[in-house]
Amino acid sequence: MNAVGMLVSCNRGDLSAEQKARVDRRNLAVNFYVCTNALLGCNPDLLTPEQRDRIAAIRAAQAR
Repeated sequence: MNAVGMLVSCNRGDLSAEQKARVDRRNLAVNFYVCTNALLGCNPDLLTPEQRDRIAAIRAAQAR
């Protein structure tokens, strides 16, 4: 659940349902951050429609 966790492989089979849910929420949050900042690794398929709208608004404001 920290930056080091991205460098260490995780066996999801060893996690409880609650731990898997926490990892999934964190991964979605990280993806939103990465996409918001136009960083390499953004997966737009994982964004919600609301997140896509928010990113579009941010980019439109930056273009002005």
